[in-house]
Amino acid sequence: HNLDVYHHLIQSEVTSQNHVDWTKQIRYYWKPDDRECKVSIDNFEREYSYEYHGCSRHLIATPITDNCYLSFADSLGSFSGCFLVGPAGSGCVETIKDFAKAFGVFCIIFNCYDQMNYNDLNLFFKGIAQPGVWGDFDEFNRIKTDVLSVVSQHVYSILNACRENAKQFRFTDGSMLKLDNRAGIFISINSSYKEGQEIPENLKNQFRKIDMNAPDKRSLIRVI
Repeated sequence: HNLDVYHHLIQSEVTSQNHVDWTKQIRYYWKPDDRECKVSIDNFEREYSYEYHGCSRHLIATPITDNCYLSFADSLGSFSGCFLVGPAGSGCVETIKDFAKAFGVFCIIFNCYDQMNYNDLNLFFKGIAQPGVWGDFDEFNRIKTDVLSVVSQHVYSILNACRENAKQFRFTDGSMLKLDNRAGIFISINSSYKEGQEIPENLKNQFRKIDMNAPDKRSLIRVI
């Protein structure tokens, strides 16, 4: 993928660092004065978090992947959640994990089920907000509707506190929590699962929806 990007930049005669074909790529900058590594994509920039991900598999990047990364960056930059919808095999979870690896961020994947209750979700969201990690709730529509209404309040309290750059905030259960505003909330849904719960509108409005499609197998063969 990096080689394809390089060839495209050469063929398009891109010479400005402000050109959209360059800024839409994930880029790394070392700041010698601050001794920090910054990761940038589009107008979104964040310090590299140095979370060790091990020798994990690499995601095959497609045009859908690039567009998805730009949507992630826009959502995180505006302190909104990311809502991925796609059929099985479209790579919703793997795309989130690969994006987190690019930023060196610890990303937790929760496999949701219909027996999840308020107490479970309280602990999950507290664990995301305080250390500033990213969390993806996979198969989110398996959670019961009455529990989803509580989730809406959790998400609002965290994202609103992030927008205000607060160091502490009052969680929906009344407790005061420390906050790292680098926290990211993702939900992913398998669109082929027809028995799931309807997501409440007040919860949907706090997320940017991203539709994922299963990649064409022929294009993947060409990429490999």
